[in-house]
Amino acid sequence: MGADDILKSRNIVLLFREGTERTKIGKNLNEGNYKTIFSSSFQESQALFNKHDAGIFIQDWEAIDKSQTRSFHHKLSLNEAFDHLIRILVVTQITPNIRAFANDTGVHEVVTTATAANSMSQKIEMLLNSPTLSQNKVMREAGHLDEGYDQKKVDTSIEDAYKNFPHDPKVVLEFGNLNYRQDRHEESARHAQNLIDKQPENVRAMTLLSRSLMKMNKIDEGIEVMKKADDLSPFNPGRLATIGDAYYEKNDLDAALAYYDKAAQADTECSDAHVGKTKVHLANGDVEAALEVVQSSLSEEEAAGFFNSSALRASREGKYDEAIHLYKVALKALKTKKLKHLLHFNMSIAYESMGDMENAIKSVKTSLKIMKNYQKAYDRLQRLEGKQAS
Repeated sequence: MGADDILKSRNIVLLFREGTERTKIGKNLNEGNYKTIFSSSFQESQALFNKHDAGIFIQDWEAIDKSQTRSFHHKLSLNEAFDHLIRILVVTQITPNIRAFANDTGVHEVVTTATAANSMSQKIEMLLNSPTLSQNKVMREAGHLDEGYDQKKVDTSIEDAYKNFPHDPKVVLEFGNLNYRQDRHEESARHAQNLIDKQPENVRAMTLLSRSLMKMNKIDEGIEVMKKADDLSPFNPGRLATIGDAYYEKNDLDAALAYYDKAAQADTECSDAHVGKTKVHLANGDVEAALEVVQSSLSEEEAAGFFNSSALRASREGKYDEAIHLYKVALKALKTKKLKHLLHFNMSIAYESMGDMENAIKSVKTSLKIMKNYQKAYDRLQRLEGKQAS
């Protein structure tokens, strides 16, 4: 696989401060047969990616506010539509924190301003012709088939890559993640630790190590590793929410809420943060505060689904009054009839479990009024009425 197979196009979006350095970089890229499109903001850059079918994005670290830069690259790293995009960061000096940020957000290369001005096109060619970049592309695309996504093909591709490139950090990380998904947590922790020993700024490996330790019931150790990763590359909303989850498992609700709040501040659209805050409010018995969070941050379906799941959990634990209250809160979260039939059906089960046949029948009848052809509700009504009559 050559450079042209990896690169979607030779169009480059360049987000850089005006001045001599930008001019030099633009000239060097043009000499390398790249077309440079200048940008002045992230919003404009994203529009240019699509308009010009760009294959590369080069950003000056000093051009934009750091918090915006972190948020933008985090979101790009999670957006499959931009998987093809080669991202390069230009900095005055390469520090451990810069390397950690690049690792955290999937930035492919970090170069100094001096190097960029004199040999950016050559650096790009070297990057594109690296065998591991080709292998990473193969791993990414392995499961994307016309008929859908195939995780088995991805896993096989990762195993093949590890056989061919057992020392490449990105390949090793993917192999470690594969072990994690297959519940081989000691192995995933071992691969992660080996990466950290060689690359102390590899925060993705630190995240894998932390998750693996938590799965091994080493919660405190996992939290400490995750905090070290956050020190190196702060404001990663997913990582902050994971720390919140760990504290929630320890029943330290104040600390959990603090980290969920940090995650929400880092990314207002971080659903893990909002779900976490909702869990804490429910654990504290403040259902109304939980409802306020989900109504302001989640879709109707997500909100109703969350409360429905919480109610089902309460029912399994024999807390039927609590379950019914949660079902009613879920109904309040819905402005349309969608999913209401299911909530009334589940509420009927809770009422029956606590011996309240009258409300059990009333709830299932309401479910049938909302969805007349709901066979499960009809069958349940028949059974309840027969049980009541006997």
